[in-house]
Amino acid sequence: MDYKKAAALEVKGLRKEYPGFVLEGMNLTIEKGKIMGLVGENGAGKTTAMKAMLGIIRPDGGAVRILGKDFSSDDVELKNRIGVVLDEVNFYETMTAKQVGKVCAGVFSGWNEEIFQQKLGRMNVAMNKKIKDYSKGMRIKLSLAAAMSHGAELLILDEPTSGLDPVAREEILEEFEKFAGEEGGSILLSSHITSDLERAADDITFIHKGKVVFTKTKAELQAIGNIDDIMTEYVRGHR
Repeated sequence: MDYKKAAALEVKGLRKEYPGFVLEGMNLTIEKGKIMGLVGENGAGKTTAMKAMLGIIRPDGGAVRILGKDFSSDDVELKNRIGVVLDEVNFYETMTAKQVGKVCAGVFSGWNEEIFQQKLGRMNVAMNKKIKDYSKGMRIKLSLAAAMSHGAELLILDEPTSGLDPVAREEILEEFEKFAGEEGGSILLSSHITSDLERAADDITFIHKGKVVFTKTKAELQAIGNIDDIMTEYVRGHR
């Protein structure tokens, strides 16, 4: 299979079928140091695609290559190089952020407690407060801080800014831009907030009913309109 050397993530012909829904032969490439935005209406297949890429659900076809290696969910070394946030929070609600750091230190070989605490501090996340007492924004920030504190080179993030206030979204977008720009990492970022993608993403992939409609650079999209208008017009014509 012909893969680009510079790619952080390459997906070829990814397929997953459920009753009434098919993710059909998805192709997607993210180069190192780039942010790829993934957009589509509810039920378009964004979360299914991400989970299939990571082996959380078993794909029915296709291949996934991450950081130059064919991906297997059993590959511990490769999983250490990926940061994942697919849900609001992945930790027990009775834990504190400080306890989360201790747990992660035992899970990730590249865990860096200093970076973790720095990120929590920049995003104003309380270290000794229980997660159950966090706001939604605090929970997401904690998950993101953990995902970016073990030397990950690729982040796969599903709706990380959804439901957050503008200040919290700004803080998180700044972290993404720093991760990709200064640290050379790559991000696959699913979001319904297209203004966030228009700001942060280098490229945008639009999927509709399990099919990739297009992948375009931000400059290409800006030349023809904004993402919301382009998506709305397409969906209305393909119901």
